[in-house]
Amino acid sequence: MEKQFTFTELPVTIDSEVVTSVYLQAHHASEPQPVALLKLELDPEGNPGWIGPLFVVENWRSCGLGSKLLAQAFELARRAGLKTVGLSVNRKNEGAQRLYERLGFLPYITGQEGYKQLIKVL
Repeated sequence: MEKQFTFTELPVTIDSEVVTSVYLQAHHASEPQPVALLKLELDPEGNPGWIGPLFVVENWRSCGLGSKLLAQAFELARRAGLKTVGLSVNRKNEGAQRLYERLGFLPYITGQEGYKQLIKVL
């Protein structure tokens, strides 16, 4: 199966002016729905951006989609003037934790039970 993807950005606005979040999607021609999705929340007051959820359909994992969506999210956050982004990860999801650490996320605070919060300086 050829692994060529297209990516889309779907901004969410308040009062048709301020973008408060952006959904990033990865599509493959063989699938009717997106094969990966990431939501980036933007705070116009300069607080850290927030990433979540990041989801990749099981059959499409290990194709680099998570890394590509995260790179797009980092660029959007930088353009919005943000200095950091954070996310929450399930402690049992070792693959996601490896990805986030490889991309420069660091432990931030202990999250809800079973989760940890990570932060990345952009």
